[in-house]
Amino acid sequence: MIVVDASLIVRTISWEEGSAAALDFVDSYPDDLVAPDLVLSEVGSAIVRRANMGEMPAEAAEHALSAWAKAVRDGLLSLHPMTPADMERAGRLAIALGHPIADCFYLALAMDLDCDLATCDAKFAAKARSIYPAITVLATKT
Repeated sequence: MIVVDASLIVRTISWEEGSAAALDFVDSYPDDLVAPDLVLSEVGSAIVRRANMGEMPAEAAEHALSAWAKAVRDGLLSLHPMTPADMERAGRLAIALGHPIADCFYLALAMDLDCDLATCDAKFAAKARSIYPAITVLATKT
């Protein structure tokens, strides 16, 4: 089992530098990917933001949204519902790390499940490793 964050999922559908490595990584963990249900909103928001900023054609963004929804429906990953207790824990981690709370939901879940966290966010990983070393960084932009 491994927790994956939105940066990794977005990388798999964005066809940018590092996408192939992200896809290979996801494919290497069939039935073992988990994420807080926040990932639905974060991935959707990233796709829409790219379309709205002109980084992705609207048609491609709509296709990406549909592909993401289908992947979730088909069980690409297990979604863990967020609770008020999760928000408190993620908030404490965010304050301790000086980092946005959204990323810390993924960290808190990995800590709760005692498993690795995979991300494409090197800055977050560097901060998070100070309290939880089981973090894999891949497909970062150069």
